[in-house]
Amino acid sequence: MPSVAHCVTRVKEKYRGRIAIATSYRQMHQGRIRTYVRDPLLRLLFVGIALILRNVGCVCIGKCWRVIGVAVGDWTWAV
Repeated sequence: MPSVAHCVTRVKEKYRGRIAIATSYRQMHQGRIRTYVRDPLLRLLFVGIALILRNVGCVCIGKCWRVIGVAVGDWTWAV
């Protein structure tokens, strides 16, 4: 029988993944182009552009955090 700490860790990891998925969808929709175009290829292009912009933003923010001294992996501030 697994320990309580092991069970808590498994639940924590499972919900961390679920929250990350929900956050990704929310952020993708925030960057989505509002259009009435019905062409599926053009709409796919717009989604691709939104995802690329999101990734560029993440990279830029990560670089800014490193410059000011934030440890990106564990979210601790350097003093």
